[in-house]
Amino acid sequence: MQNEIQLLSFLVSFIFGVLFAFLNELNNKFIFKQKPHFKVIITFLFILNLSLLYLMLIYNINGGIIHIYFFIFILLGYLISFRKIKNVLKYVKHLSKKLKRVKKDSTTWYNVEKNRRWEMWRRFQRKLKEECSSHLPFWLL
Repeated sequence: MQNEIQLLSFLVSFIFGVLFAFLNELNNKFIFKQKPHFKVIITFLFILNLSLLYLMLIYNINGGIIHIYFFIFILLGYLISFRKIKNVLKYVKHLSKKLKRVKKDSTTWYNVEKNRRWEMWRRFQRKLKEECSSHLPFWLL
């Protein structure tokens, strides 16, 4: 195998390990509250899809030649990124909570402002009705 193809295969295997760690963590978060038989089925399909994806990538890069050190690079990418992925997901969760709080505060402010404007409109209507009641016909009141 040529050196360029081999290095590209190493790089793809390492990046696939990082991708696998991220997707595995997301998969675990999604199936956490599922029934046990659903967990097994979903995990099986998840692993099957990722395996086929890796085989397609390797097939497109070097014709489908797989060596043991490709799996070592996948494991290395997984182990290096595993803790970092958990920290990133915690940060994203914290950030989404902050955004929800900001959205809730802005929605509350909007509702207060809307109620204030609605109350001003009602006062205007009452005042107009009081001032014009003697000049308008009864069906327009």
